[in-house]
Amino acid sequence: PVRIADFTAYPDPFQYGHNDLQVVVEKHDNAVASAVRWLATRASNARMTGSGACVFASFSTYSAAQKVVNDAQHENWSSHCISGLKNHPLIDFAM
Repeated sequence: PVRIADFTAYPDPFQYGHNDLQVVVEKHDNAVASAVRWLATRASNARMTGSGACVFASFSTYSAAQKVVNDAQHENWSSHCISGLKNHPLIDFAM
């Protein structure tokens, strides 16, 4: 089983694990493969969600992420820049 400690043991938690479907989807869907490759040229941790509805990456600064969002719009892709949360919104509920 995976435990929270498994995630925090990595210097960059976005490098933890992998998506088993990504290789299969990229092989059969050129649009997803192209989007992952494009994003991977801008972020070393580019990944695909679930079965390929979205691709994502983390950035060290909001401005770096926003630049990629702007570049993605030139590719006619819908793109968004989202800030992460330091704590889950329900952290107090769990304590």
